[in-house]
Amino acid sequence: MSKIANFLFFAGLIIFIFGGFMGIVTNQFIFMLLSVVGGFLLMGQSKLVELAEGTQRLLAKLSESNGSVAHAVRSSAEYPIETDVFEVYPALDARYPLVVLDHEPYLRVKAFIKHVSQQGDEYKFRLPGMEPIVLRRSDAYFQGVELFAFEEQVLVMLRKLGCRAKVAGGKLMIDRLEDAAD
Repeated sequence: MSKIANFLFFAGLIIFIFGGFMGIVTNQFIFMLLSVVGGFLLMGQSKLVELAEGTQRLLAKLSESNGSVAHAVRSSAEYPIETDVFEVYPALDARYPLVVLDHEPYLRVKAFIKHVSQQGDEYKFRLPGMEPIVLRRSDAYFQGVELFAFEEQVLVMLRKLGCRAKVAGGKLMIDRLEDAAD
């Protein structure tokens, strides 16, 4: 609890106790009622301040996380994609950044545009030879998120699509996870 929240709580408690006591002693019902209500209002205000401070701390952590994501997205090298798993959009000279966050590779959904449909926050991926995969888009990145939006882009965790990626010879090679042992 911060100093402001502590002050509000204890001021409300003192007004509640002292005012209530004085109202009873002096037989002033209005004074007692105002003290009780005022004391409760100040104690409630202290809780609101505490909640606002907690929200501010969470937002600071989120913006710090988004700063890391922004750096990772902007500093990721772009590669032409070579894959037999899906048809890359657009087919000619398509270059996409391989974004690695918390040791997980992510790729822009735009690369899969010929194999994905969207309804609201749900994205359905239909990669050839695989069962459809439905993922729900998050509005921000957090560790382990499968699909998230960031600055007008949507990125998907390749592992959730049954794919893995590696960079070889200046190209981004994408293959199926079960083929990865080969």
